[in-house]
Amino acid sequence: MQLLVNVPSMATNTPELIVEHKGLKLVFNVSNFDKRVFTSIDNDVTKHINQYWVSLAPATQDSIFECFNTIRNTLENVFETTALTKTLIPQIKDLFDYHPLTDIEHWIYWKSDIIIPTKFEEAYVVDDMRPGNRDKTYTRPDYSQLVALAIQLRLMIPIWGEFIYKTKGDTGTNFKEYHSFQLLSATDTMESPAMEKLRTYVDVNIQKDKSIDVHILNGIGSEDYSMWMLSLVIVRRLCIGDITGSNPITNLVTFIFNYVSQKVAGTQNAAFGKMVKPKVFESVNQSDDHNASRTEGYKIKQEIPTGDISIIEYYLNNPYKVRDHLFIDIPNDLLQLCLVNAYKLQLQQLQKPQIVIAQWTLAKVVPP
Repeated sequence: MQLLVNVPSMATNTPELIVEHKGLKLVFNVSNFDKRVFTSIDNDVTKHINQYWVSLAPATQDSIFECFNTIRNTLENVFETTALTKTLIPQIKDLFDYHPLTDIEHWIYWKSDIIIPTKFEEAYVVDDMRPGNRDKTYTRPDYSQLVALAIQLRLMIPIWGEFIYKTKGDTGTNFKEYHSFQLLSATDTMESPAMEKLRTYVDVNIQKDKSIDVHILNGIGSEDYSMWMLSLVIVRRLCIGDITGSNPITNLVTFIFNYVSQKVAGTQNAAFGKMVKPKVFESVNQSDDHNASRTEGYKIKQEIPTGDISIIEYYLNNPYKVRDHLFIDIPNDLLQLCLVNAYKLQLQQLQKPQIVIAQWTLAKVVPP
């Protein structure tokens, strides 16, 4: 069982990866990744996942290959993006279930040649003289979990490559990683300590003072910006990052930090092919009460009037009152569990039937 680079394809515009097992081969288009990722001498992205597979029982390797075969068939035979995503999500969960992060981390510690850089301390120590905080700091255990996550995500390189190739026309250039990240939504990885730490790390390293106007104009809400950035980190960086630890200067954390910093820097607008400048209002006399306010300088067009939005927010701001108004007998602990799970589903795209059900259910709460 091994993941191979199709060397001849690297000379073309359609580089490929091959999942090979007992003479059987599954070919995946990875042209949406930089070809240099697969030809680098210093960072062989297939090395450690192949070594990990060797450590598994033959029957487990058979099952893993069958998972890839099922996924390959789905990618070939399901053409509509929403249906493709829905079909792949449980199949990818099955694949990941054969690769628990705890087992990979144990393999890293006892059987691999991976070096955990000495710069990472065993535990976080509060020090007023040291910059940063716990959320911005990776300890040695944190980093080991991050490396395990990177190895696990190697599984997704051929899948994401083929998925993006087939769906980018529907998802668009700017959202292809965001939609690809949804394929992990059913896996235990999404709730793992490694993912939670990375999610926090990305969020706290987004420079809040940087304008994200260009992203808002392209459909990324300010509340979704952190999740969108996390999807870029996962799909574009972590799954292909150098995990060997052989270079004392670079590591996965600096690799991620530099990428996030670059994406939120002033040059980020180039990623969307346009520059956006905030509208600045100047006045001869700033103290003049008759000067137009900044808000008055914009013409606002909304599908839903602000007043209606405020009314909806008012009636729905307390889920417990909504439950009582609907006379639904749901215990508080069960309702709280539902709210927690709803938050975890924020990556999922709402479909029309879900919206209609919500409208029908809440019609008794929000006045027409």
